[in-house]
Amino acid sequence: MRGPTDEIALGITDDQIALGSHLIHFWQNDEEFERGVRFLELGIANESQYCVLFGHDEANQKVLEILRKTCSDLDRVIEEGRLVILRRESSASATLADIEVAFADAVRKGASVIRYLGNLGMGQAALPGRGADEVVELENGATALARRFPASLCACTT
Repeated sequence: MRGPTDEIALGITDDQIALGSHLIHFWQNDEEFERGVRFLELGIANESQYCVLFGHDEANQKVLEILRKTCSDLDRVIEEGRLVILRRESSASATLADIEVAFADAVRKGASVIRYLGNLGMGQAALPGRGADEVVELENGATALARRFPASLCACTT
């Protein structure tokens, strides 16, 4: 069980954040988007940390392209399950179930920390399920999961 002072490096800035945190990183250009991806880069660089990437296809592809620049063995990290990629294609309840499975698998494999980076992609393709009405359910549910697991969340949005 983690203590209330367990913190990890954010990566986007030089700040430390507590496990269980749920942050939002607003970006307006490619440089700021790449800065948000640093949150995952730190987890991939640390063999005891696991990462979950969630978003629409375009954002997930963009994140993977950025990660490939700094992680030459990204395919191995994905194969090992240290980076799990979830697509934004299901209802909030189904997505939360997928996130919970990914978090539980990471803990079972020995993760000391789970870093979750989500890109809802407002303004992209229509949101699944009830659309924007499910965003609050998804965000609240993800926050609850972060508090149950050794996880911190970062949501990137424009």
